[in-house]
Amino acid sequence: MGKISYGLYIIHIPVRVVIGNTLASHATRLWPKYETLIDWTTPWFCFFFSLSLAVVSFRYYESFFLRLMVEKGNKN
Repeated sequence: MGKISYGLYIIHIPVRVVIGNTLASHATRLWPKYETLIDWTTPWFCFFFSLSLAVVSFRYYESFFLRLMVEKGNKN
């Protein structure tokens, strides 16, 4: 988890604000009787979605730059 912590730190606020608020408002409108359940499950959904995005970001974006940094360090 230490490798993806920076990505999780960067990604979690936009996911919570954009997806969390949108999901909560639409779901509450569709299922008004389940408002409490939606209020409890939305943060968990956002957490797991943020975690997934952080893993993908590390794998396909951050690791590229980390490899460049290592290769540049070996050339000097």
